[in-house]
Amino acid sequence: MSTYFQYDKCSTSTFLEQLELHQEVIPLLVDACSSHPSLLESKKRKSKYFVQCSFNSLGKVLLLLKTNKIKDMNDDGCDILQRAWEEVQCFNFNLEWLKPSVDSALEMKHHVKKFRKTTSNMKKECLADGRSAQLKPWLAKRIWLSK
Repeated sequence: MSTYFQYDKCSTSTFLEQLELHQEVIPLLVDACSSHPSLLESKKRKSKYFVQCSFNSLGKVLLLLKTNKIKDMNDDGCDILQRAWEEVQCFNFNLEWLKPSVDSALEMKHHVKKFRKTTSNMKKECLADGRSAQLKPWLAKRIWLSK
C-alpha cells in the first residue's frame, strides 16, 4: 500500500473533502484549484499529511483575503496574513496568481500608518493655529475619529 496520497483525477471537491480540511476553506480551495489545476498536480506523490497541511495553509490565506477587506486591514490583520503567506510558501505552490492580492493587502498597513500620521499632524496644526472651525466638516470628523 502506498504511503502517498494520490490525486486520481476525481472531482476537485471530492479530493479536497478526503483531506479532512477545515470546512470553511473547501469552497475557496475548489475555486482556486479549478482555476489553477497546478495546485493539485504539484502535490502528487506527497503524503496525505503534507497535502492536508499544504491545502489548509493555502485555504487560510484565501479565507483571510476573502473575509478581510483590503481597505480595512490593520496591523494585526496584516501580521496574520504575512505569517500565513510565509507559511504557505513553504509548500512550494505556484502562487504567482495570488501574490498581487496578498501584496496589495499587506501594503495597506503602510497606507493606514501614513494616514494616521497625516491626520494626527493636521489635527495638531489646526489646534495650534486655532483653525479647527475652518476645516470642512467631513475632514474635521475624520481627524477626530482617527484619535
